[in-house]
Amino acid sequence: MIRSPRWLLTAFAVLFLLGLTTTVAVWFVHQERLLYYSDIRFYHQLTLASWHQLQAGLQPWLAFLQHWFGQDYNALFTLPLVPGIALGGESRPVYVALLALCYLSPAALLAGLLGRTLYRAAPRRRVFWLNVLLMLSAAALWQPVLRGYPDAGGVVLISLALWLYVQDSTLQRWRTVLGLAVLSGLTILFRRHFGYAVVALYAAIGTTQCLLLWYQTSGWSVFLRALLRFGLHLVVALLGAILLMALLAPEFTWRALAVDYGELYRSFQQTPGETWQFLWQGYGLVLPGLATAGWWLAWRRGHLRTEHVLLCALLAGFWIILFVLLVRQPGHHYRIHWLPLLSGLGLSFLVLELWRISRLAALAVPLLALAVAGYAVIAYNTGLRAVVGEPDTRFWPEPVEAWRYHEKDYDTYLHLAAVLHRESAQGERLYVATSSPLIGDDILLAAEEIIAAGRRLNPLPVAAVDSRDFYPVVTLLAADLVLIPQPALLTAPAQQRVMQLSVDVFAQHWPFSDDFKRLPEQFTLSEGTQLYLYRRQRPTSVPVLIKTLARMRAALSGVVLGTQTDWISADWNTVSIQAGPNRPYPLIRLSTQAGQITPPTIVSAAPLPPSFVLRGQVLALECTDARLQVDLYDADGQYLRSLPVVSLQAGAAFDLPATAPANHYLGLSLRSDQAHCAVELTAVQINSKVAQ
Repeated sequence: MIRSPRWLLTAFAVLFLLGLTTTVAVWFVHQERLLYYSDIRFYHQLTLASWHQLQAGLQPWLAFLQHWFGQDYNALFTLPLVPGIALGGESRPVYVALLALCYLSPAALLAGLLGRTLYRAAPRRRVFWLNVLLMLSAAALWQPVLRGYPDAGGVVLISLALWLYVQDSTLQRWRTVLGLAVLSGLTILFRRHFGYAVVALYAAIGTTQCLLLWYQTSGWSVFLRALLRFGLHLVVALLGAILLMALLAPEFTWRALAVDYGELYRSFQQTPGETWQFLWQGYGLVLPGLATAGWWLAWRRGHLRTEHVLLCALLAGFWIILFVLLVRQPGHHYRIHWLPLLSGLGLSFLVLELWRISRLAALAVPLLALAVAGYAVIAYNTGLRAVVGEPDTRFWPEPVEAWRYHEKDYDTYLHLAAVLHRESAQGERLYVATSSPLIGDDILLAAEEIIAAGRRLNPLPVAAVDSRDFYPVVTLLAADLVLIPQPALLTAPAQQRVMQLSVDVFAQHWPFSDDFKRLPEQFTLSEGTQLYLYRRQRPTSVPVLIKTLARMRAALSGVVLGTQTDWISADWNTVSIQAGPNRPYPLIRLSTQAGQITPPTIVSAAPLPPSFVLRGQVLALECTDARLQVDLYDADGQYLRSLPVVSLQAGAAFDLPATAPANHYLGLSLRSDQAHCAVELTAVQINSKVAQ
């Protein structure tokens, strides 16, 4: 009998694994009836953009990657996907299959590698493939992959960091320190929220070694010397991770260290109790409970080292604390950092231990079947649900369900996209005043791709979440077309008052809406929501802008908007305001245009104090007689008077002390007698005290 080489069997098993994951991914996508939106569309589109840039040449592609390194969501994850897109095409099934192939399958293989490293009481091949099977059966890990998120790649990187560390848990070798630094930095760059997983890892490593050194050493001096030596290596790894991030993505790193993301995303956050419930629903009680028993039993029987069990227990504990108390956001992709890996390892240890106990060996196979059946709820979604009913998420994982949100209204979406495509012939800007899986600008873009060969829709940024966004009038001013649902479609009404205001402007016939005309087409969704389309008839004047702004401020009394700047552009064609966390002040550019009726103007976003100083710095000037006209308006938008004109000189600063009645606003407009004039300003601010 001729026996096949082991490497050939292993290669066949790996190929079968890759084929299985990609087949499941393609099958799942074909079950959906969905126009992809928000993040579940964004990552696919970013991958396609990366491929298109590579087609244009290596230099444009590298510039594209460098640009996205400066954003909160970078394009690092697209690197292994682009060759697959080139070979398989740009469709959604190909994209999701590539996520499974490039990220989910390696995560499962790394779980096998880590399990084989930790557990030495059984044949390594058996341990490896058992862990691969249980990791691959984790519904929580499949969730983000099937939704189009690349987050399983973060699991690959962080699992690799853990595997590297457990082979040198005292950090004696500098190559371990370097590897830990590189993998930690890349993990955070890959997906920002994995920073919490990295923090949990470093906290668990430091705490574990501190406890072990305290137990193993005698005397304070010996303990402190050993702890200092280990702590130095761990700090070097942490600083190395930050340095790598700073070198590859300086703007991203600056924001990650400087921005209070907890405050910025406060409106997205749940209470700790709600977050714990969401986490519980992703895993249930039965399988994590069995996994915990597996860790304990393998340690109790001497088949796991104490330091490894302590490390993984602290890792799970620290991460759960961070997730429940700090993250507090209900995204499926947020709960996969450590629990799928640690749960899968524990379940495999339990099966292996029961198999070794002769009187309990008969339980090993049923337990394995239970774990796989309990985890692999992808098949449960379509087949078994009709037989056994809905799962009780107190005990079993939440099923991965193929979304069919848009099945009933599919033709309505296509009709709406066709109308908008026709109305946007000249590249008009579109404001979609919704925040719902039922309708949004991404859904309309997806529908347009189906009904038209080329893209015309040009959606504007929409104020959707109070703690993150701005007054809706900021981008409504630039809108040529506005889509309004009645009633408003909101996912979290208490945290989306800015979005409700966008609807109120038109539903309650604010003066701002008089600049628009409602088009005859009307659309009705199956659940009863009416969709109305408005086209701009004339520009919005500065008085109407100020009146609208004052009314929005009154409606949002007490709400702190996350990204509202101190100034608002009255005309997007002639004024730009560039702001960001790495800019101490926004960069404001005003420019005149031939035939322009109204001068380029900016308006203060908040009422003036009784006495103030208007200050600013001129960075650049493209004419010789530029001057800044300063006008006072009341909360109804009525012009009151002008303050002294400010003459502008390149490189010079200006100060203008003044007083104003309560609840008044300031308008700054560029004036020049020349045909063209442009000025760039910074540090334009209103100080509440008159200069001495």
